[in-house]
Amino acid sequence: MAINFRFLFGSFLLLWLVLQPMRAPALNGHTVKVATGPVVNAVAFRDSIGVSVHWEYKDTVYGRDTLAVTDAVKALGIRHLRGYDPKTSASLARFGVTAMLVAGPEVGTPEQIAHTVTAANAKSFVIDAVEGPNEADLFWPMHKYKYHGESFPAGTLAYQRDLYAAIRSRPELRAVHVIGPSLGRTYPPAPLNSNPYFGGGLADAVDFGNFHPYPFGGNSFSLPFSYDSVARYYWTGNPPSGNLDEYPYAFEAYSPPFQPRPMDATETGYPTWRNGVTEEVQAKYIPRLVAEYCRLGIRRTYLYELVDVRPDTKGGDMEAHFGLMRNDLTRKPAFIALQGLLALVKPIKDAGHDNEVAVKPKVTLLAHMPAGLDRPRYVHSLIVQRSMNESILLIWHEVASADTVVSPPRSIAVPPGQIDVTPQEAWRPVAWFDYDLAWHLDRHEVAPNTASVSVPLRDQVVAVLMHRAS
Repeated sequence: MAINFRFLFGSFLLLWLVLQPMRAPALNGHTVKVATGPVVNAVAFRDSIGVSVHWEYKDTVYGRDTLAVTDAVKALGIRHLRGYDPKTSASLARFGVTAMLVAGPEVGTPEQIAHTVTAANAKSFVIDAVEGPNEADLFWPMHKYKYHGESFPAGTLAYQRDLYAAIRSRPELRAVHVIGPSLGRTYPPAPLNSNPYFGGGLADAVDFGNFHPYPFGGNSFSLPFSYDSVARYYWTGNPPSGNLDEYPYAFEAYSPPFQPRPMDATETGYPTWRNGVTEEVQAKYIPRLVAEYCRLGIRRTYLYELVDVRPDTKGGDMEAHFGLMRNDLTRKPAFIALQGLLALVKPIKDAGHDNEVAVKPKVTLLAHMPAGLDRPRYVHSLIVQRSMNESILLIWHEVASADTVVSPPRSIAVPPGQIDVTPQEAWRPVAWFDYDLAWHLDRHEVAPNTASVSVPLRDQVVAVLMHRAS
């Protein structure tokens, strides 16, 4: 988990802000047509979501209750885990759940890592990715790690290049992706970028870049303005896209060493400790986060993490509260909300593969904005195509549901709006879904042959099921 140092960098930050392009002003009025998000294949959307596990922590719930944790993985519907254990990962692979091995000198040399992956995948596809050293700017100096006599960052860069070469040199591992090394500290974005990998040129040593864009602390690399009852909106508001979209600090600070490779987010999420968001806000944010990251082109997002790693009844240990489940293995609302979303968009057999979309649905969206919230650019959507004749439109109001200006963060009661959804050509709305108070998705039927449907605009995901006439 990244340490979220919120350095403001004094005049350097002010200079960076001055150099940023002017953002479009908020629109007046409350009814406006909004853009529809991208269309993705259901297989690609499912494969864009993973979760972190810690099988190596044998003295925690992961080690003591491994069977119960693996049952939770299968129940959730996740297909990708960040974390590898020979026995547990092989068992889950039989259910279509693959593992990512996080490499580093404490795990083995690049050749040893390649040998481990080859052995693991000899009978079935167990390890689908290998990640470079984790948050090496924190852990290499802390543990005095070196590679070929070099410490961070030179040793990390050399390790990553040798890791990529070792994996790519084995034809049997051609389906295994190599993910870049991550960083744990906060670095200012371009043009003041002090990212220690900035000059490393890692595009030829990775298949995908890597960053940990945790949004829970807000984004101080933004122009402060008042919105959604938050005095300095992106500074202390913490929506999932807060550091990736309007002010894309995380992309600007961490993607340059990997460009033009797409990015993976191998850690992100929201802690529910006593100074974090509530479990209700976490449940609002997590489905939005995975949809938002996919909308923004992040290839895969690993939520941190599956289970609260240790008991902490007083709630004072942030690291013990990132889970989708509590330490006693009871499910937080976020688990239930994500489980429902994954079931709703589950691929159908004729959906195709990867990012291929057979017949792209076209949809017109008319937003009736709630009073006081006049930025329709925060109405976001994503169309997930399950098959040739079935698609799911996901819609959410990408606004802050919490304000970190106080501790614990203040939960925000975002007023609802309305969205008129009009599919085009042969597509028609069949039903729509929203979360009930227990975070299960309720289905609302649409009358046959209806051309348009009005659904709530909320700070949580609302879905519209659309069918195409054959």
